[in-house]
Amino acid sequence: MIQINEFIKILLILRQQINEIVRNNYHLSYQSEESLKKTINEINNSVDDEIPKLKILSRKLEFFFNNISTDTAEKIKNIIMIIWLIELELLYQPLKNLKGAGKVFCELFAKKNITTIIDLIEYLPYNYEIYRVSKISEIYADEYFIVSGIVKSIKIQYLKPQKKYITNILIEEESAELTCRFFGNPAIFKKTIKENELIQVSGKVIYRDYYQMINPKFKTVNFEKYKHGAIIVRPVYSLPERINYANFKKVLDTALNIYLPIMTDYLSSKIIKNKNFLKLTECLEFLHNPSDIQKISEYRRQMLFRNFYFFQFIIQSNRVTITKLKCAAFDYGKAADKIKKLINSLNFSLTKSQQKTFNEILNDISKDTPMRRLLQGDVGSGKTIIAILSTIVCVENNCQAVIMCPSELLAHQHYNTFLKFLEFANYRICLLTSAISKKTREILLEKISGGEIDIIIGTHSIIQKDVNFYKVGLVVIDEQHRFGVKQRLLAVKHSTNPHLLYMTATPIPRTLGLTIFSDFDISVISEKPRNRKKIITKIITEKEEEALFANIRKNAENGFQTFIVYPVIDESSKRELKSVKMRFEKLSNTVFKDINCAMLHSKINDEQRVNIMNDFASNKIKILFSTTIIEIGIDIPNANMMIIEHPECFGLAQLHQLRGRIGRNPIQSYCYLIISENLSTLSKQRIEKFTELDDGLALAEFDLQNRGCGDFIGERQSGLSENFIKDFFKHTDLMLEVKKIVFEILRNSDFKTKYLYLKKQMIFRK
Repeated sequence: MIQINEFIKILLILRQQINEIVRNNYHLSYQSEESLKKTINEINNSVDDEIPKLKILSRKLEFFFNNISTDTAEKIKNIIMIIWLIELELLYQPLKNLKGAGKVFCELFAKKNITTIIDLIEYLPYNYEIYRVSKISEIYADEYFIVSGIVKSIKIQYLKPQKKYITNILIEEESAELTCRFFGNPAIFKKTIKENELIQVSGKVIYRDYYQMINPKFKTVNFEKYKHGAIIVRPVYSLPERINYANFKKVLDTALNIYLPIMTDYLSSKIIKNKNFLKLTECLEFLHNPSDIQKISEYRRQMLFRNFYFFQFIIQSNRVTITKLKCAAFDYGKAADKIKKLINSLNFSLTKSQQKTFNEILNDISKDTPMRRLLQGDVGSGKTIIAILSTIVCVENNCQAVIMCPSELLAHQHYNTFLKFLEFANYRICLLTSAISKKTREILLEKISGGEIDIIIGTHSIIQKDVNFYKVGLVVIDEQHRFGVKQRLLAVKHSTNPHLLYMTATPIPRTLGLTIFSDFDISVISEKPRNRKKIITKIITEKEEEALFANIRKNAENGFQTFIVYPVIDESSKRELKSVKMRFEKLSNTVFKDINCAMLHSKINDEQRVNIMNDFASNKIKILFSTTIIEIGIDIPNANMMIIEHPECFGLAQLHQLRGRIGRNPIQSYCYLIISENLSTLSKQRIEKFTELDDGLALAEFDLQNRGCGDFIGERQSGLSENFIKDFFKHTDLMLEVKKIVFEILRNSDFKTKYLYLKKQMIFRK
């Protein structure tokens, strides 16, 4: 078996030898050549088939070294590239290959996007605790201390109401006492802590009649005896509940000791020198094991710079790659008559914002470089008509258009909308979802691949392996953040670099657009149709439900419709939330028993869902009880009431999407948020802010400051750690600085070795 420790030691020796040759302007003396040959042989002899790619790469080292057809400089550059690939192969091993990282450890960290060894090494503390090494007689409340003393007594207490054990351990030093209180199984403490023996404890001191520490860390043997008065800095990590800190640190230290030395800094030496940065390995080592509290902030910022640099390199290099691709350039003249005919047939006028957006798209698709445009528009702003107009241009230029939706409901709605607006054009439009029969699917696939279909509308079914397009010129991805990165890439797998239009109703704050979405051109529809009234949004309590139900009944009698939304399908023992099933069953058989009601949620099959929505759209159903499955894209102009139970369970962006399902006609619409009496002050403040604002961007900015960017990024970039996401919004100035630096590098660079390394690492991360 391969001994990773030994293999890495030899690899580091090889790296030193190569660095020396580079410093000597690629001069390879007989002595250095022999030394190099010996090291490469040792690498080949120390690796077996345990990591297959490693064996292949080590053989390549030998090949490039013995290749006499290249000059020394070229030979060394090739060897450098192979060394990097070997290092990356080692660093991107699954976490399970690390000693101490068991199945549960790996599964829990996978939920935090920590799946490889390098992920763990780069998983930095979110905070640091400062401990003072002190005598018990010198401690005081609300600070962290490390103290030692003799265990004087161990008392176990059982709390019946909470069904919990408390183990109280009294320790003494020079007649001064400290009580340590531990919650949990007392057997653990009985085994390790003995009376009249020395113990070291560390934790935050509190004072409640006497000095205490709650669940402090402790050691009874082989503990380090710190100097009195010393300041000890301990990192604090965001760990899964079932992961013990000591075990985590043990696994992390193994990763740092073995693998940290082979990490290559992807910053150029010029940037490191100009910024006066530490080397990458030194910076990571310090942040995991800090020795000087004054330097933590500075070195954290250095790592943030590196993280942002890598992130921006991925995004902007993708943009550079796109600009080099060629695609079909559309001639607007071929579509002008049909575009004019459709616009003249509308019962509304395009807003100035819609016209501007459409012109931006026309400008993009008239070029032979693929469009990558993000169309952002608040709920009900009219994005779909822009997609339809763009589709006409595509089809009139003899190309297929693909419309990709995140749900069956939205796909069906788009299909019906496209049929309605494009009936005059006689386009061949099909709906491709998982709900269609096998025989129908086979017929459609044949027509699609044969060019007999002009517009393909569907869900993820569009990107299955058996779907082959004839000639796709435009792909429209609605609510693009709802698709994973890989899904969006697969959407164009059979195409020749089509134009891509991404659409979202999730408002994107300006800073987010300039950084996270900097590989897109961004269009914003900032106006709503002129005949829309502002939705009146009110908070009510559960005590006011009777009056609300009377309003819903009256609304139905007047011919209008109501959504009632719940956060869960079934009741849960963990949270006391009203469920859609429970409330539908109760209310449809009591207060609304003479009104046609229906229920919609994700456990209802696709065909039933579509039928229910069709009945709701045709006003056969007056009240729809639902989960957030109706959040995106549902367009029912006759619905003018939205009731949301437990609004505290949703982000403001999501509440705004739900509210956007109403207010789509000139009639006054109402959104009611039903809250419980015991709602927290913070939650109530957020909901009150929602009632004050009806502008999606303003809500997004507020939610961004208070909750982070989860609602806005979605799966925009898979693999972003929670720390990265938090850091981004604390340091947007740094991200913008890094963006500028990366832009200049990509514009002026010929992708020399450091940038090649970055590109290789991008491949590993994907």
